[in-house]
Amino acid sequence: PNPNSFDNEFSIELKGIKNCNVIVELRILNLIGERVYYSKVSSKENDVFIVNPQIVLAKGVYLIESSICGEIFRKKFIVE
Repeated sequence: PNPNSFDNEFSIELKGIKNCNVIVELRILNLIGERVYYSKVSSKENDVFIVNPQIVLAKGVYLIESSICGEIFRKKFIVE
């Protein structure tokens, strides 16, 4: 959920990945550009990809960035 109260773990869901075994890079950045999470994994056979980062984030605004097949996608989210 966005905003996230962070009482429980959270997940990141990417939809629309058309090829299996594509390398997916995920980054979570704070607003000053520091990387607080990084993962590089291979997608599976379906077009939905879920990652459960094992991190605790302080309250604030973050950017999630994914790199798939040379394309970069960014989304802002809030931790309350």
